[in-house]
Amino acid sequence: MRKEDDEWLPEKLEKQLKKFNECDENTGLVYCGVYWLDESKNTMKEAKHAHFIGNVYHELMLGDFVWMCSIPLIRTKYLKEVGGFDELMPARQDWECWLRIAKKYKFNCVEEPLIIYHARHGEHIGDDLTRWIIGIKRIMEKHKDYIKQNKDVERNMFFGLSEVYVIIGDYKNFFATWLHAFKIQPFNILVNGKKLLKVFKYILLRIFYGRQEF
Repeated sequence: MRKEDDEWLPEKLEKQLKKFNECDENTGLVYCGVYWLDESKNTMKEAKHAHFIGNVYHELMLGDFVWMCSIPLIRTKYLKEVGGFDELMPARQDWECWLRIAKKYKFNCVEEPLIIYHARHGEHIGDDLTRWIIGIKRIMEKHKDYIKQNKDVERNMFFGLSEVYVIIGDYKNFFATWLHAFKIQPFNILVNGKKLLKVFKYILLRIFYGRQEF
């Protein structure tokens, strides 16, 4: 494996296949934990994020906890059944595909890290954040009925869009999307406060360091 590739640990396939064998036939995807290697600092740590199992469609609509394509193991027949990856998506094809699988099948997880993700500067599909915006909007369109029925999902989608807009310096669309998200649940002080602090962080990074990052 090339140095610049994300690395599978030797036991990744074995442990994910073992997890599949412990699950019922209705389990379509098994993901795993991740080590995060910061190449600029030469440091590695376990990525901390929630692990959900079972019927996870709602949790996955709130945010992509599976992450990149090198992480999950998917039953081929179920991937084909849901139509595979949407080639019309300019970005977030992975998340959109996981959502279609989660809508019909269960997920499971090997919580220990079985892959090393190389965090580096360079070209990849997510670098053009305008593509992220189009990708997120396409997900919102595909799942609009569910989003409209679940205010927490709608709020998170618009907050997510607002964060991308502020990163690329599109403050007009940032204010519009952030205000829309805020109005959905205006009295949820904890969530709204956390989202606002996150946005301030992005603004400060952009002003003082010219950085664009998630």
